[in-house]
Amino acid sequence: MAGPIRPVVVRNRTEPGWGYPMIDGNVLEQLQRRITELLAKSPAKDVEANLKALLGSFFARLDLVTREEFDVQREVLQRAIEQLDRLERRVQELEAAAAAEPPVR
Repeated sequence: MAGPIRPVVVRNRTEPGWGYPMIDGNVLEQLQRRITELLAKSPAKDVEANLKALLGSFFARLDLVTREEFDVQREVLQRAIEQLDRLERRVQELEAAAAAEPPVR
């Protein structure tokens, strides 16, 4: 592993507040790289893998569907509801027409 991270202080005297230090972008990249390396070597990586496997097996036991399957079934249900509404209106029209006609003897 490389040596300690040393921030680079950049001062631009032409801007207001020039005395305030700024961290160079390379320092942030180094820090990110080191944190990633530490996490890859730590038990946290094992915990993450085990947790993913545990959640995967848990969800596999549930009767779940994908979002795509859910959306398809929602559309099918919506069409069925619309068809049922049309049929109910038609039955009401037929019943009203039958009630208006005199009975056949």
